[in-house]
Amino acid sequence: MLIKYRVCFDCDNVLNDLTAKMLTVYNARNGTDYAPDVFQHYDMERCVPPDAAKDMTLLFTDDEVLGGLEPPPDAYDVLFFLHKEGHEVFIASNTDYRAAERKAVYLLRCFPFLTPERIIFIANKPLLGVDFLIDDDPGNFKNGLFTRILRTQPWNTASEVSFDHRIDRLNEVIPIIMERQKAESARANSLF
Repeated sequence: MLIKYRVCFDCDNVLNDLTAKMLTVYNARNGTDYAPDVFQHYDMERCVPPDAAKDMTLLFTDDEVLGGLEPPPDAYDVLFFLHKEGHEVFIASNTDYRAAERKAVYLLRCFPFLTPERIIFIANKPLLGVDFLIDDDPGNFKNGLFTRILRTQPWNTASEVSFDHRIDRLNEVIPIIMERQKAESARANSLF
């Protein structure tokens, strides 16, 4: 018997390129050349001037930004593999309510094997009853009772919040889950 898990992926900057897309639009509109690595901290005001941070934050609900989002190249294959293997795959996002519907449409277009019930809009991710959370914001791991997998981004390289695994590509999630599945399934089978 193989144990099945509830695996949750964050949406922004894990299953899409929100910050890069936002900067592309911001730079085009303002004649600047910011790159994602300018954000060495999750708080944008610590990385760019306050007025720029305010304008950038507004772009997170902008139609041009949201309409141009793209998933990482391996995202479909990773989520589909986990789904096909019988794991419950969820996507959780701390999305502004004004962008929630557009994000849901984007996610269902990119991952058509998921149902709308698998998309969760939540600010307090430790409330999720999942086995694994893959996220770019280490703050979402505080007090969580799940395996914490941090998706590397410039703003989390010096994270002071603990996590269990760090990944650079989404496909690195599969061996982490399969290793735990193998160990826990062997333990469960030995009891019978």
